[in-house]
Amino acid sequence: MHLVIDQNSFRLPDLALNTHLSASPDNVAVVTDTALFEMLKGSDPVYAATRSFEVLKDFPEQAVVTAGTGELIRQEIDTKKLIETATDVRLTGELRKLLVEIKKFTDGKRATFPLEAAEIQKQLAIVRPQRIDTPLHKTALVGAVGALRKQLPEALRADARNGRMTDALYEFIYLTSFVAYRDAMATRGLSEEEAKELFLGYALGARLVMMYQLSIFGWFESNGAESLKDTAATNEFLDVDYVTMATYYDGILSKEARVNELYALAKLFFEFSRSTS
Repeated sequence: MHLVIDQNSFRLPDLALNTHLSASPDNVAVVTDTALFEMLKGSDPVYAATRSFEVLKDFPEQAVVTAGTGELIRQEIDTKKLIETATDVRLTGELRKLLVEIKKFTDGKRATFPLEAAEIQKQLAIVRPQRIDTPLHKTALVGAVGALRKQLPEALRADARNGRMTDALYEFIYLTSFVAYRDAMATRGLSEEEAKELFLGYALGARLVMMYQLSIFGWFESNGAESLKDTAATNEFLDVDYVTMATYYDGILSKEARVNELYALAKLFFEFSRSTS
């Protein structure tokens, strides 16, 4: 069973990851690019890496790494074809080698940690502006909830506010997701037919839009996201990324109720959309 691992489940004393990997050699921890970024950020990246890999280092052959979400979406747009897998073979090989060296370090068989703090900080400085744009995330979230308030038919509002995800609401989410995806793809030079083909095939970009649409219903129920802290809005975006990637595998491992609820909702949504499309 391949499970996407939320960054909060990598560190001890949480035993869920250890239990998952110990149960069977066929069980795999899927490490997303988002998880790698979150695992290494902080004032002491070497300490963060040591803590974050303390379970995984004992199971190097049971770890795989995904390519970056943006990279995979660009691949779909450039080729106009669906990605076959989110797993990156090269990055997986590099992580497995790293885990072996970290194991040597923690066992006293290597004098230095196999990652240099300066290099980690350099890479984080490149990635951080792409991942942690909290004002933009807050603006996007508030704007999405505002658009939802205007567009949602009156007949569906009571169900939305009470958290009742009916077939009618799922259909609304599916249709509005297509419009959002189609318009986004138009800015990248794709025709409506090309965008439609990718959308109907559940392209990664389309899944990301669908998951974001599902996630904002929670804020609609609470009458908006205006009072949400900027950092919380960024966490919302990161959670959506985790859940979207999990749709390519067998599930997700997270301590966050919000993440687990969104994944459960995603499964129901996909069952509905695939049965009606």
